[in-house]
Amino acid sequence: MEIFNKLLLIFCLFMIFLYCHELIEYFYESEQYRFGTEIAGWRYYSKYHYIGSLIFELLLFSIGAFAGMVIKNRYKITLLRFILLLLVIFMYLISCWIPDDYIGSKIESLLRAREVMELLVSTSAPEEAQ
Repeated sequence: MEIFNKLLLIFCLFMIFLYCHELIEYFYESEQYRFGTEIAGWRYYSKYHYIGSLIFELLLFSIGAFAGMVIKNRYKITLLRFILLLLVIFMYLISCWIPDDYIGSKIESLLRAREVMELLVSTSAPEEAQ
């Protein structure tokens, strides 16, 4: 149990480092992030969704990493870190989720665009033949 607890602590610290790096990178190069591209998922709807989800996940990892300072029972710490890890995984899956109706509407619009292009091609073909 102690080894699992240490692995979770190392993972939490590593993820804190990665999330801090990602936030710093965003603040320095925010023009590189294309928000409004819902294809990437809920996280990329806007910069507020992106920053909010990163900060929330960073907060969960911070609680997991520094829980040992407050809770002295190592089994409770391990359980808390494991639950927080599952919560972060769930949050990440939710933030990358793309609604089915969004995908359906995009497919329908692409099909309509294809029909319009076929109509334009079929109407312009006789003019080119003349």
